[in-house]
Amino acid sequence: MERDALNTELEESQTMVDALKRDKKHLRDEIGRKDEQLALSSSNTAQLEEKLERAWSMEEVVVKLESIAGRLERNCKSRAHAQLYALVTTPRCRNWRPVEPAFALARGL
Repeated sequence: MERDALNTELEESQTMVDALKRDKKHLRDEIGRKDEQLALSSSNTAQLEEKLERAWSMEEVVVKLESIAGRLERNCKSRAHAQLYALVTTPRCRNWRPVEPAFALARGL
């Protein structure tokens, strides 16, 4: 009788040990998956940081290009103004009748 009780208790203990071993294996597998996800997440974070850095540098380039474009536009307008003024004030154009609209146009540039 006592022997049967001990055997039963041993079987129950063995069942609990087996369940704990399965849980331990399951937890190790879960930890392994989480580690892989964390590694991927870290990799993705690094890639995103790199892309963000490139985007910021591209933004700086765009700002510089916009500044250059603005200067070029102002230069072109002043050159066009100067060329139009020179054209209108040359001696051969002085006798040309619609001079006043050309001056108005030159002033508008």
